[in-house]
Order: sequence, then structure tokens, then C-alpha cells
Amino acid sequence: MIQVRLKRNQNHEIMAFTVSGHANSAPHGEDLVCAGVSAVTFGTINAIYALVTKDIIVKQKDSGFISCKLPMNLSNEGFQKVQLLLESMIIMLKQMEQTNERQYIEFIDEV
Repeated sequence: MIQVRLKRNQNHEIMAFTVSGHANSAPHGEDLVCAGVSAVTFGTINAIYALVTKDIIVKQKDSGFISCKLPMNLSNEGFQKVQLLLESMIIMLKQMEQTNERQYIEFIDEV
């Protein structure tokens, strides 16, 4: 199962996230759930990097793990743009979860 862990502040804004695990919905190389999650996650990180800030903290380990943490020095405008991108990512991932008949993605919200 893929786990999406969101770390939010007291205002319910996303400050960091981690995506880990594998869906195991098909054999390796044919797993469309994993491919979709990867595309959405990496696309979001690349959009934040290109459009807002190059100071995001991204860690990637073995296959199936990536984390992203926002820098503390974002302007208010930049922070709001990042929030829109991150909330869009969550909507896309939740839509993927709902489209499949089995649960392959688990969401954990931490405040």
C-alpha cells in the first residue's frame, strides 16, 4: 500500500509530506497506481521548484519513498501558491484512490 503522510500546521496548511510504499496493484513495471502516484507527486514537486521556490527540501530514498518539506522563508504569496499546488496533489491522489475498487493509497493527516 502507498502511504501519503501530510504534516499540517495549526491552520491546516501543508508544511511537509511523505509518500512511501508500493500499491502492488499489478506486477512490477505494470503497476498503473504506482506510476500515477509517482507522476502526480514528482509533478507537484517540480512545479513548486519551478514556479515558487528552489529551496524546498526533498529527500528520495530507495524506490517508493520521497519526502518534501517547505522552507520557512517563503513569502506569503509563495506560500499560498505552494498550498494550492499541494492541495491539488492531494485531490488528484484521492481521486486515484476512489477510482480503484481496492484501496491502494492510505492518507494520514498530522497536525
